[in-house]
Amino acid sequence: MLDVEKYLRIEDSSVSATNETEWPHSFTIPHRIEDTTITRIDDHAFDWENHAIRYGISQLIIEEGIEEIGKYAFYHCTNLQTVILPNSLKHIDDYAFCGCTNLYLVNQYSHFSNDPYARYSHTLSEDLQTLYVKRIGKHAFENCILNNASHLHRGRRAGISCYSKIIDEYAFAKCHGLNAMYFEYANDTTLYNYCFQDSSIDYVFMSRFGDSTTIAPFTFDSNWKYTEEYIDHILARHYSK
Repeated sequence: MLDVEKYLRIEDSSVSATNETEWPHSFTIPHRIEDTTITRIDDHAFDWENHAIRYGISQLIIEEGIEEIGKYAFYHCTNLQTVILPNSLKHIDDYAFCGCTNLYLVNQYSHFSNDPYARYSHTLSEDLQTLYVKRIGKHAFENCILNNASHLHRGRRAGISCYSKIIDEYAFAKCHGLNAMYFEYANDTTLYNYCFQDSSIDYVFMSRFGDSTTIAPFTFDSNWKYTEEYIDHILARHYSK
């Protein structure tokens, strides 16, 4: 059993890495350490300046109860390959996983999987990564892979099923393995400028598209086109190159 306090430094309800030089390949960030409840991973908590982390952890699990990942928290952790996020997570802040060039799988499991509207979903597939956080910050996943499958499922390519309400600027820029984004509840969703800039994404599906859906002027460039259709009386929009 790992000695968590050997690796983690606690300040109030936030956690960051210690100066430990040898890290395990698989690591879990707990919600509680002794009598302290952890709700946030601090800014720069595990960033590239700690070389042991940069080249050490490849599999990361964040326990239920943690609500926020701070700015630059895992910046340039180039050995990181898979991240499992808790349902409780609400915010992935700016640059949180930017430069994690081997990160191919990020998944967040949620009670929404029992949603009665799931029968309308285009994205119910074990190949799809899922994100339910409210906000994905600027450059949060820039230059990651984010593709754990390359084949078609029900005629659709694997990608990320995203329920987030804010996708900030450059959030998925330069994601060179990611092909598609699926927004099943696009009402109240905002896509900011350049959020998919220079990535391999060439298809975006937005269900429940409506007046409260906001697409910034430079989210999609002139190479993108869109079509609309009603699926079971629900307006959906398809963006593609």
